[in-house]
Amino acid sequence: KKASLHIQEAAPVIAEEEAINALPPEKKEGTKKVEKTASLSSLAKLQQKIAAENNVQAPPIPLSAALLQKAVADYITQLNEIGNDLAAANFSRGRLEIVDDNNFTITAIGKISEQVMIVERAGFIDFLQSQFNNKMLKYEVLVEIPEDDEPDENAGNQLTKKEQAALILNKYPNILKIKDSLKMVID
Repeated sequence: KKASLHIQEAAPVIAEEEAINALPPEKKEGTKKVEKTASLSSLAKLQQKIAAENNVQAPPIPLSAALLQKAVADYITQLNEIGNDLAAANFSRGRLEIVDDNNFTITAIGKISEQVMIVERAGFIDFLQSQFNNKMLKYEVLVEIPEDDEPDENAGNQLTKKEQAALILNKYPNILKIKDSLKMVID
């Protein structure tokens, strides 16, 4: 069997008034003419009100150090309230610097802080854009690596297990006494 598709044209829609006029005179007597009202339903009115409010855009608030600090502090409070203490701690340690009216940088202390700030990027920028009424607002995360996190210049000179053991035994003589009393042999 072959499948076939039959397409029917839709019947033309006749307006209510034309439909009533098309009826024979004896059937017209019981029909009522529905009048269209210009008033809108309450839902439609509410939709129009919200649309009007959304179309009214307040001017963007210019970035300033004080306002940016306050907005970030508010975001940190929001993070604490939802239990995201890790992100709150990392944002509170970050340093802010305004680049221009629409851009600023936040300097993270360490790679982990940077990663946390990157994970929180969407929520953070949405919050700030709503605070400053500026959808053009952007930020960049810079990383500052503390001195104690920098790689040691001697890191390439790895010690063997015996050298590490000798270093520990020299540094902590009590370990040598314990080794001798237990008659341990270092391989």
